[in-house]
Amino acid sequence: MIAQSHGEKPELSRRFGLHLADEQPLRVTIEASPDERLELQKRFGLEALRAFRADVILGRLDHGDVYKVEGTLHAEVTQLCVVTLEPIENIVEGPFHSTYVRVDASLLPAPAEIAGDEDEPEPFAGESFDVGEAVVQEFASMLDPYPRLPEAAVEEAFRADEAEAVTSPFAVLQKLRGAGDPTAD
Repeated sequence: MIAQSHGEKPELSRRFGLHLADEQPLRVTIEASPDERLELQKRFGLEALRAFRADVILGRLDHGDVYKVEGTLHAEVTQLCVVTLEPIENIVEGPFHSTYVRVDASLLPAPAEIAGDEDEPEPFAGESFDVGEAVVQEFASMLDPYPRLPEAAVEEAFRADEAEAVTSPFAVLQKLRGAGDPTAD
């Protein structure tokens, strides 16, 4: 799981004992309170977070201490356009799934060392699992990192010359090579 910036309790903590998912998957609905939405809004630099709800299934896989979190997420956010800084109303929703493996806490890597490969299970320690923070991680990956109004245009002065944008750096080297050698292609 991605580490939080402030190192305190997660903004949307919903911790469940893993024994609850041993026999059959645990099904929960997570809905953020107004205070939790405000904290998530701050964490992700949003202008507003009007709704945040997830229907989640936490299940144990047949691989021992491997657990799968899957479900659907619905959030209503306001972000700022990266071009005009005007507010944009967005709906963030969709299915998600992640796999987690329980390991001895002494074997856990530092958060910066976790590769984040989607095919690799993420490590966690303990006898309980924070489903809320897992959902927040999925929300983070669904947010548009560069929200832009459809009509927002970048000023001409800030655009790269189109020829520069499509020119390969190797083309420049080829020109230099050809300038000094009349037999070069």
